[in-house]
Amino acid sequence: MAQRPLAAMPRRIPAAPAARGRLVVTGDITCLTRARPFAARGKATPLWLRLPAAGDAAFPPAPLTLTLHTEDGPWEVPLRRLPVEFLRRPDQRAAMGEAVAQGPAALWEFCAHHPPTLHAILHGFADAAWPRSSRAAPFFGAEAYALERDGRQLWCRLHLHPLPGDGEGEGEGEGERLDPRALFGALTPEAPARWRLCVQIMSEAEAREAPFDAFDATHLWPTVRWPLIEVGIIALEGRLDIAPRLAAQPALPGIALAPRAPRRPGAGEPPAGPFYRGLEGAERARLMDRLATALHGLPEATTRRLLDLCTAADAELGAGLLRRLRPRPFLWAAE
Repeated sequence: MAQRPLAAMPRRIPAAPAARGRLVVTGDITCLTRARPFAARGKATPLWLRLPAAGDAAFPPAPLTLTLHTEDGPWEVPLRRLPVEFLRRPDQRAAMGEAVAQGPAALWEFCAHHPPTLHAILHGFADAAWPRSSRAAPFFGAEAYALERDGRQLWCRLHLHPLPGDGEGEGEGEGERLDPRALFGALTPEAPARWRLCVQIMSEAEAREAPFDAFDATHLWPTVRWPLIEVGIIALEGRLDIAPRLAAQPALPGIALAPRAPRRPGAGEPPAGPFYRGLEGAERARLMDRLATALHGLPEATTRRLLDLCTAADAELGAGLLRRLRPRPFLWAAE
């Protein structure tokens, strides 16, 4: 009996940290939806925010989960840390997941062969993705929704933006690795972390006439055309040691999931170049510094392909990365 091998015990995955709080409605969108969480100004709905599991990949950032406890049951809202997805097709996302599992070199090689990923890469190295503290980090709904009221349907995207002043003076510097777990431990009702919950609204006619596919997650809805409308304030007020995994639903009466599949595949490539050119000069330099640091040590072929990809999006971006990477011998003669 002593020589009989014991069955391997399954590895226990630690529970993902979570924080509890509430949503307080500050705006009136009752003309757009009959969803009960937004029925009246001042209405409070309890919620919790759960971080990704400990084993999830750090890049691309795994989504967080916001769960609101409504009268119609728990409503689960996945949140991204970046405003856009890397790829639009589910089969490509699965292939990217395999590259992530193989390591950074395989991930960058995958991105070098898939130009649409550059838009999300630039967002991931821009200042908005590197806040001074977790309290100042924005979040974005990973799904689009259909709002319904009196037989009328509108399309909607969710945004969480930190309140002005929250997070100022925190953190040791821009390059500091953010740790939401430390934030969750420091939350109190007197010092909550707060975000503005905003929506963008698009009609069906606007979705048909837009120069891009409105249901393509690699695209943003420009706020100049579809402005942010404040709906409420989300405040996290304390750590939740164990977040129960309830049978949450992805939709509520009056607010349903929009189609995940793009309606018009190929209608406009992700605008990596226009996004880069829309940044200020100092932020462009910081973006190139961070990106060059991430590309350091990659194989020669991968580096060359990524430089070609960046140059095709914007000549200044390609030249700036080349200057920062030129200490590598095979780039000395590059133009």
